[in-house]
Amino acid sequence: MNFENSELIEDHPLCLTILQVYAENARLQKEDKERKDSKWQDRASALVPQTEEDSTESEAWSEAHGLLIAYGLLDIELAGREDGIQYRMTTDGERLLKMYEQHQKMLQNQSENSQAA
Repeated sequence: MNFENSELIEDHPLCLTILQVYAENARLQKEDKERKDSKWQDRASALVPQTEEDSTESEAWSEAHGLLIAYGLLDIELAGREDGIQYRMTTDGERLLKMYEQHQKMLQNQSENSQAA
């Protein structure tokens, strides 16, 4: 994990959203006993309910996926897929998301402590 990765999600909030979508979907896959045990998933934008406004942002979703792949936070699988490209979070992606969530909790606790004082 490097500092550039944490700057990535600060500079590109959609990257954070995408990582959170993949993490939540992976959690749901683990809970669903009938689904095969695979970390490969459809594109995050296909997993999130879309509005009319979202359709104009497909370029932003593509750019964010590209950044996450370039930074090694997402893997893609192309070969042998009838469903199209599949994605999964890398270990670095999982670590970055966990680090970000822990940092947010710490900031929230500090804020609550300063308000209580």
